[in-house]
Amino acid sequence: MRSLRYVLTVILALCVGLAGGYFYEHQKVRELEGQVKGLMTEMENTSRTSRDQLAKAESEKEIYKLRILATEARCDVMERNFGRATERIDGIEASLDKAFAPLGDKGIEARDNIRMSLESLRQGLQKLDVKVKAKIEDLAKALDQVMAK
Repeated sequence: MRSLRYVLTVILALCVGLAGGYFYEHQKVRELEGQVKGLMTEMENTSRTSRDQLAKAESEKEIYKLRILATEARCDVMERNFGRATERIDGIEASLDKAFAPLGDKGIEARDNIRMSLESLRQGLQKLDVKVKAKIEDLAKALDQVMAK
C-alpha cells in the first residue's frame, strides 16, 4: 500500500511538473508571438514608407527628365529648330502624368498649371516666335519649383 501511495505521489509530481513546464513554455511562445506581430507591424510601416519614398524619387527622376526636355527645347528655339522644339514639348506633355501622379493633389495642381503653359508654348512655336524662349525658361523654373518642394 505504501509503495502504491509512493508510486501515485511520484506520478502526480511528474504530472504537475510536466503541466507546469508546459504552461511556462506556452507563456514564452505567446510572448514570442506578440514580438513577431509587433515586428510585422513595424516592417509593414517601414515598407509603406519605403514605397512612398520610392514613388517620390521616381517622380523626381521623371521631373528631371522633363526639365532636360525643356532645356533642349530652349536650345532648339535658339537654333530656330521649331519642329524639334515642338517634339520636345510634346514629349513633356506625354510624360506629365507619369511624373506628377505620385505627388498627390499638389502634383496634380502643378501638372495642370504646366499643361496650360505648354499650350501657350505650342502656339508660340507654331507661329515660329523666338520669344517663346522666355516661356520655356518659365516652364523650367516651374519644374524646378516642383522639385524644390
